[in-house]
Amino acid sequence: MDIVFLFSYPVVCNAGDRITAILRNDSAVLQYQRSLLIMFNVFKDKYRMAVAGLLLEGIVLFIMGIALHYYATIAAACLLGLGVCFVSVGLNTMYQTMIPKAMMGRVLSLVSVLLNASVPLGQLFGSMIIEYYSMTLVLTVFGVIVTISLLSLIRVVTIENNETATMKKEV
Repeated sequence: MDIVFLFSYPVVCNAGDRITAILRNDSAVLQYQRSLLIMFNVFKDKYRMAVAGLLLEGIVLFIMGIALHYYATIAAACLLGLGVCFVSVGLNTMYQTMIPKAMMGRVLSLVSVLLNASVPLGQLFGSMIIEYYSMTLVLTVFGVIVTISLLSLIRVVTIENNETATMKKEV
C-alpha cells in the first residue's frame, strides 16, 4: 500500500523523475542505519519498537497527506522506511514470543502468505483509489487508519507485559 502511494506521489508533486528515483532507492545508507539500530539493540523492548514504528508510520503518512512538497516527501519517505523497519522486526518478535512452538510454522507461513498477497492487492486497490480521490485525502486518511491500528497493538503489548510481570512474581 505504501509503495503505490510513494511511486505515484511524484506525479502529484510535479517533481518528475528525480524524486521518483530517490524514493525508489531510499538511500542504501539509511537502510544500513536502520539495520544497525536493530542489530545493536537500540530498542530493548521489541513490542515498544513495533508501537513506535506504527506511530511513526501513521504520523508520517498524515504529514505526507498535508504537505505535498518535494523536500517534505523525501524526509517523510525516510521516516516511513524507519517506521516500517521497526514494525516488521517488532511484530515478528511478537509473533515468535506469543505463538506456541507447535503452531509456529503454520502461523508464520499463513502470515507470510497474507503479507505477500497484500502487496499486489494494495497496488491494485491503491491505484484505483487515487484515480477517484486526491492524494492529500488518501494519505491523510491512511495516516489516521495506521495510527488508530496502533491502539490494538498497545492492548496486546499491555496484556503481554502484565503476563510477563505475573510470571516473574510467581518465580
